Amino acid sequence: MLSFPSSTRVYVCAEPVDIRKGFDALAGWVEASGLDVYSGHVFVFLSRRMTHLKALAWSRGGFVILFNPLASHYTSFASRLTA
Repeated sequence: MLSFPSSTRVYVCAEPVDIRKGFDALAGWVEASGLDVYSGHVFVFLSRRMTHLKALAWSRGGFVILFNPLASHYTSFASRLTA
């Protein structure tokens, strides 16, 4: 389990992304959206098939990327949201 300060916001990308993208491409998307990638907030991206999650955050002078395959019950829920 991860814990963040209460001032940390979590932004979820509304459009699916190519989950193979690295921190530089994801950071570019965040900045193109008008947000500050160095703010310490967490930016969450979902794969096109909504089977994987990738989160990007800035921490103590470097980017942190969290990657997680989603369980089948999460993906079935996500598919109902997009239908």
